[in-house]
Amino acid sequence: MSRKATLFILVLLSLMQIIIMSSTAVLSSSTTMLSYGTIDYSGMASLVYSTSFEDAIKVGNKLNLPVAHMFGLQNGGTFWVENTTNPTPGAPNPRTGQKCIGMSLPAGTGTQRSEFAFGFFTNPTWSEIGDELFTSVWLYLPSDWDLHSTGWNWFEIINSFVCTPGMGGDYPRLKWHIDRSGNSGSYFARIFWATDAGEAGVLLREINPFVVPKGEWFNIKTYTYRHETNGTMKVWLTSSYYGTNYVIVDASGYQTKYPGEEDWYTSFAKSYMSGDGYEHKMWVDDVEIWNARPPGF
Repeated sequence: MSRKATLFILVLLSLMQIIIMSSTAVLSSSTTMLSYGTIDYSGMASLVYSTSFEDAIKVGNKLNLPVAHMFGLQNGGTFWVENTTNPTPGAPNPRTGQKCIGMSLPAGTGTQRSEFAFGFFTNPTWSEIGDELFTSVWLYLPSDWDLHSTGWNWFEIINSFVCTPGMGGDYPRLKWHIDRSGNSGSYFARIFWATDAGEAGVLLREINPFVVPKGEWFNIKTYTYRHETNGTMKVWLTSSYYGTNYVIVDASGYQTKYPGEEDWYTSFAKSYMSGDGYEHKMWVDDVEIWNARPPGF
């Protein structure tokens, strides 16, 4: 083979290598773009809203928050903006800043409720929320918090999600009860999934005994994937006894979305029980709302 022919072949091979490398780079770029359109968006969580209530003002039965929320109050249940300049008796220091939210049930009887919820309605305020929701909230129960063996003898502390088909008929939801074993002083936790408007439901988990976090700020995180047949519900607890992000419940394969219904809400702080003749207080601080699970969850 002549020198010119050899040189020609070497040049040709170099050009082919350049073309192959360029094509690979284009293919790689195209593949990345394509995969972006089909990735699992649970890995792209964004913090949609957070508040430590430093600017909170009570306005009627709501706060001056820029997002859809509500307080469910029944049979004397109430709420207020707690602050360090004029604290109510027994109030803790806010977890952060100078303000938090206080909630109370009176020393009465009958069904009582003081419930703080964010509503994910067909509202532009919550356009960032789809069928995934991750929440974090810090709660405080007084060191002398107790349940007394009358009435239902349980206390509902959260609903990680509630579907709302006109607030009637069946509506899927998760509910976490703290129960008292008679006068023994022992508590246990029960987490239910329910699809009816009553109190019946499927027991997802029972923790017995359960150490109620009292006299400390404790954290509850929840994750919900809404689906008409194959939804997911997760709840974590952080407290001095259980440590960081202890898994309260992790359940999949349940209906978590009412067919054709887009309105739903999360009650991340709730005092709901049959009044036992004693006042019950709770404080709320440092709320976060995410549109999916953040890294690590």
